[in-house]
Amino acid sequence: MSDSPAERRSLPFESPSATVPTFGCIVYVSSSIDGRVRARVANLCGLAVEAATERDALSQLVPLFRQHVRSRLESGGAIEWIEPPLPIGDGEKKRFLPVHL
Repeated sequence: MSDSPAERRSLPFESPSATVPTFGCIVYVSSSIDGRVRARVANLCGLAVEAATERDALSQLVPLFRQHVRSRLESGGAIEWIEPPLPIGDGEKKRFLPVHL
């Protein structure tokens, strides 16, 4: 092992042994009359939340999406994607979130 300045400054690098799967989460976001935000997943059935802000809604929805997909993969079941995704409603904005398991 050499004590050259370049070797002392270098960081060890290891390649990951397994890749982390990433899944696309399509979310429709809308505001309600009372000022709350509703977010619903358009490409998986039954995942929706309501929160004070869009950021709060998305931060609640991502773990639900991750948990649903992970549990399906771990059980050997198929992920029941909605293809094509549900139609966007009036007043909704589309968000695309890449979710890492």
